[in-house]
Amino acid sequence: MKPQIKSPATLVTAGLIFVGCKLYFPLANFAFFTFLLWPVAQITGTVIGLPMDYLPGTGYYFSNYNVLIDKSCSGYNFLLLSFMIFVFFLTLKLKTRIPAFWTISISLFLSYVLTLLANTSRILISMLFTKNSFFFEWVDSRILHESIGVFCFLSFVIVATLILDNFLSGSQKNVETT
Repeated sequence: MKPQIKSPATLVTAGLIFVGCKLYFPLANFAFFTFLLWPVAQITGTVIGLPMDYLPGTGYYFSNYNVLIDKSCSGYNFLLLSFMIFVFFLTLKLKTRIPAFWTISISLFLSYVLTLLANTSRILISMLFTKNSFFFEWVDSRILHESIGVFCFLSFVIVATLILDNFLSGSQKNVETT
């Protein structure tokens, strides 16, 4: 059975949100990204057991690792991408039509949580590889950093959509049998 889009208005609204946020990115200052950076820096500091230094207007710095979590490390683009994936996924997979407000709200929440998990994992893995650089001394640090990001973000979005698909498939079966 071919999937049907039950709510094109939801997709248009989400698309406008996506485009607006993408256009705003270059204009945004560091303070705008605090909602993504602060939790990631806090979790990272807790996991590695080291304090971080807040550098006003710049980011969060872990001196023992020489790692700065700044605007470019916010995961903002991943947040937007996963938001659109969740909106498309929900509008295609749900058998019943739900209001655009709920689809967008659920997608924003899921993408925010996923971004925090994926970005924290990416930063922790990068820090681990930085600390143990003798394993990867033959790889340019920028390429290694980008590769870890691609791997983490792609892995998290695939696992999240599989879990969501499984959850929705199970809940849809319950709806169909009653």
